[in-house]
Amino acid sequence: NSTVGTASLTFVAASASNVQLLAANTARLMAAFYNDSTQNCHLKFGGTATLSSYTVKMATLSYFEAPLPVYTGAINAIWTSANGTMLITQL
Repeated sequence: NSTVGTASLTFVAASASNVQLLAANTARLMAAFYNDSTQNCHLKFGGTATLSSYTVKMATLSYFEAPLPVYTGAINAIWTSANGTMLITQL
């Protein structure tokens, strides 16, 4: 077990086209996402997110934490309609 002393919190506006949530980061230890939107979000590890190509579909006002081992590549997303934001915490 190790501990982490710093966290980075970012906000990304919802988009009806692909948007990058996190750039690739080989030092990433954890990533948590909160879909603060009235629309579903299709989050994708790597590549361009579409409504039919995604890793996880996040319902409105839902939380997702990247499973271990943590994916360190780019993470993208697309919403069914641009409304709200994604709150992201990265360790």
